[in-house]
Amino acid sequence: MQKNVNERHMVIPRQLSSLSAFTSCVWRLILLVAVFLAVVIAMQTLAVGLSVVPADRTSGPIAAGLPAMAISRLAQMMAASISAAAAATVPATALDTKQPLPRSLQAPPLLLWAWEQPADLSFIDTSKTGVAALSGTLYLRGDDVVARMRLQPLVVPPGTYMATVVRIETDRSKQPTLSDKQLSSLVFHVIEILASKPVQALQIDFDATVTERLFYRHFLQQLRQAMPEAMPLSITSLASWCLRDCWIADLPVDEVVPMFFSMGQDRKRALTLLASESGLSRLPMAESVGLSTDEPDVVAALQSLPEHIYLFSPKGWRSSRIRTWVKTFESGGTQWKTLAKR
Repeated sequence: MQKNVNERHMVIPRQLSSLSAFTSCVWRLILLVAVFLAVVIAMQTLAVGLSVVPADRTSGPIAAGLPAMAISRLAQMMAASISAAAAATVPATALDTKQPLPRSLQAPPLLLWAWEQPADLSFIDTSKTGVAALSGTLYLRGDDVVARMRLQPLVVPPGTYMATVVRIETDRSKQPTLSDKQLSSLVFHVIEILASKPVQALQIDFDATVTERLFYRHFLQQLRQAMPEAMPLSITSLASWCLRDCWIADLPVDEVVPMFFSMGQDRKRALTLLASESGLSRLPMAESVGLSTDEPDVVAALQSLPEHIYLFSPKGWRSSRIRTWVKTFESGGTQWKTLAKR
């Protein structure tokens, strides 16, 4: 690289040798833009001769627009190339390398998962507790997406922070194709569910297998683009995803909620991680964890609480014992440690 730079400087007139590297980059960028404009003008001129198609081919506005569409696409591709070239020629110090921060959830410390069963959550303190309610389940079946909407009633107090949860499952009897068509349909159905009621956040619950991970990544990328810009996108995570390869670390989401319950063979390892002083800090996003009222030993393993606790109750929220869990978390302080004894 240094040899090429020296050879280039040998042909530059002596009076220009004092110009800064940045000025040189600017001139190269101007040259690229000039070439780009020349090509676009030439293609537009050519389009005039291409706008008439033979009578035995497609005619009308679509046919007449084909050359213009091709040129537009070409222009977009060239513009992207020039942008990349410009980024490469501008010195690193002139680039803004900061990445956008995750969108703030603006959620209370405790969120209750309201799954597919009747739920009366009118007892919660809305300043300390929100609700993440299952709104629908989408099944990937063959090349189709089959929707099943929530059927059970849900009661919450006015002013409750609400997140809508969409569960995604694969039909094992008719394996999904994971095609582009199915991906687009999946995004469409999620956005349709999201638009059905006013909420503050969207959460996706999908236990993607290894072969489904790439599909899931592309789905989240497209979903993020289709969602309202300011709305946070959250996903649940199997505990194993945080204990092994941690493939979810760079997904385009604002929150990852590892579910530390029903962990199977990973249970012992997860408890060891949570019991360590640096346990939560080793998670992909350490702000949130998911717990279950049926597994108090997980609570006992925690050294501290993260910013958000998602609480799951397999038997619903009616019993006094379960409501005591909610009220204990709402009370703040270290009272939550007493739950390990219940």
